[in-house]
Amino acid sequence: MFAPATRRLIALGSAALLLVFARPAVTAAQPRATVSVPRIEAPPAFEDFLDMDPERTGPMARLAPFLQLEPDEGREGTELTMAWLGYTDTHLYVVVYAFDRNPGNIRARLTGRDQIYDDDRVFVWLDTMGDRRNAVALGVNPLNVQGDFAFADPDGFDTALDVVYDSRAALTPKGYVAWFAIPFRSLRFSNTPVQQWGVMVERTIAHKGESLFWPGLSSRIEGRARQLAVLDGIRDVRPGGALQFIPYASTASTTHPTAPRADELRFGVDAKAVLLQSLVLDATVRPDFSQIESDEPQLLANERFELALTERRPFFLENATLLRSSAGSEHMQLFFSRRIVEPDAGVRLTGRVGPWVLGSLVAVDRGGLGPSHAADADDTSRAAAAVGVLRRDLPGRSDIGLIATTRTDRHTANHVAAIEGRFALTPSWSVQALLAGSQSTDRAIDHRATGSAAAVEAAHEGRHLRARTRYLDVADAFRADLGFIPRRDIRLADQLVRWYWRPGGRIVSHGPTSRVEYVWSTGGDLLDWTAEAGWEITFTGPTTIGFTRREQRETFLGHRFRKAANEVRFLSYRLGVLTGESTFTWGTDVNHAPASGAAPVVAPASALTVTATVRPTRGLRVDQSVLVSKLRNPAEPSQGLLSRAWRSTVAWQLTPGWAVRAILERRDTDAPARWSSAHQQRSTTIDLLLSYRLGPGTALYVGYANATDVDAPAGQLLPAPDASRQHRLFVKASYLIWR
Repeated sequence: MFAPATRRLIALGSAALLLVFARPAVTAAQPRATVSVPRIEAPPAFEDFLDMDPERTGPMARLAPFLQLEPDEGREGTELTMAWLGYTDTHLYVVVYAFDRNPGNIRARLTGRDQIYDDDRVFVWLDTMGDRRNAVALGVNPLNVQGDFAFADPDGFDTALDVVYDSRAALTPKGYVAWFAIPFRSLRFSNTPVQQWGVMVERTIAHKGESLFWPGLSSRIEGRARQLAVLDGIRDVRPGGALQFIPYASTASTTHPTAPRADELRFGVDAKAVLLQSLVLDATVRPDFSQIESDEPQLLANERFELALTERRPFFLENATLLRSSAGSEHMQLFFSRRIVEPDAGVRLTGRVGPWVLGSLVAVDRGGLGPSHAADADDTSRAAAAVGVLRRDLPGRSDIGLIATTRTDRHTANHVAAIEGRFALTPSWSVQALLAGSQSTDRAIDHRATGSAAAVEAAHEGRHLRARTRYLDVADAFRADLGFIPRRDIRLADQLVRWYWRPGGRIVSHGPTSRVEYVWSTGGDLLDWTAEAGWEITFTGPTTIGFTRREQRETFLGHRFRKAANEVRFLSYRLGVLTGESTFTWGTDVNHAPASGAAPVVAPASALTVTATVRPTRGLRVDQSVLVSKLRNPAEPSQGLLSRAWRSTVAWQLTPGWAVRAILERRDTDAPARWSSAHQQRSTTIDLLLSYRLGPGTALYVGYANATDVDAPAGQLLPAPDASRQHRLFVKASYLIWR
């Protein structure tokens, strides 16, 4: 076990890594590559490029060489890559040669849109606003399956973006060719005669774990959008796509053994309007989420705090990072869209006007009541929810902004306001800070409370050193009913440091990781601490092996406990047919759901998580997830709290448009009454979906779900199979109208 002196040593060692290994950052402005794109008389024919002639000449601008970011930053790619650019009055054209001396190794699958990230692929990045902070990326795999995303520094990737563009791709004896025809009306840019954008072309060689870019990227500079090349030469073009409408109709039938059959015919519409070439107004009326998959399984039986579920609903996904507070991360999010349970209608305005960034969302939630009244299932009232963000760019990639959220229903009201700043100190060091206040009213008991919260975080992103130091202070009275704050009345300080040696060859990187975290009550009492240290090795492929030793002290229900855990991780994407990752943890943990009248104790614990993907053919994909967690009763080792989740997904892409998908999921929780008060459950779900997707917004879905649940009161044995069974059949069609 880590003694107090050892914990201090880990903390001091983390700080030492910062001082010894952190090299002085280059603060001078980095030169940017420039390319002048010519106007061409006619669109380039895809067939003219299938010979992959590297000596090709013509009116289009040529981009080369492509340099590695991973695994050997700055070196030319091990396979030749070339690209050409040109434009007409209506389209930007990009053609990419992706040579491969062993074309049989190229990974290319027939899959759904935005599911190409395990394949060889090519992406074109465009910063159409020229702000060096935001970009869109449009890509294809070698079988012409499209994928696109938005990127913002420092928030990262937003894969909810759907852009209408034409593409073609084909495998050849020399590799593959990718061809893009990007309509200007699909892009958002200023209405000026002369455009100056940012551009970058990316190629991923999946079977080598190699990522190539033109122009070359540096991991020593924080952010990617600022490193795009300057794209000159585009003149007298106009953005379009000012109005988009996606009306839908769905019908569903639900049967339940204890309730009459329910039939529902539903209509709704999603609409998008582009204002001032950069502001996007999205609106939805009665959004339908029937085609969304169920949540990924999580083991919740012995969790001490609430866990966040991933958002999957389309209306909330695009530009989601714009509405998210960055300081505080997993400990404090002021807006968490899953708090809006079932919206009747919603409006969202997002975008940029000069140096100003705006984001707002308003929704009417049929989910009804606030957190303190959620048990009143008979209440049919609506709740009003809103979030607003206003940010101002500052010199040097810094910004400052305001965030506000509000949620009201007939019982409660909650208002939150915050100021947040992000400051780039050097190309690799940045600081973020947030100060928030809340006011909450519970009309049922005539109670009003105010509270405050604050967070500050310093981070470094480099090729060898990655570090983060964070401090968080959340008052007990601080509430954010639209946010995710799993723990209040705390002051938290933590430090994470990772160092990467990069020897080259088969070992891409290896090095130590250390983390120290302390949690106090706002009154100053030390509640919890965590100290962990580990080592991680990444091989080409990529394949990663890691080990971590973690020791903790935890205060729970007035008792103090010491616990420890060892963790082994394995991840590999080296094989094209089989990829996956697994984590095995063993040690001790606290029983957070003791039996009635019993005190919590520390008990032997173990957990296993395995996820794997099998691709036996180009169109067939099988995903398997297995989660097992066990907490053993020290008095009776043969008994304990056992949670299991098993999920199998089979997806078959029949054609680029048609696909079928089946999900079989089983979740079990066993909790002997003498040991645990956790809720016992057996549940089985079968989910079937037939889909036809012509393009973004135009789709047909036919789905069926069969759910079976067997429940028992907390701490009691499961009853005889007297299951609750529900059947649901739905059909949904939507169509994109673009003007």
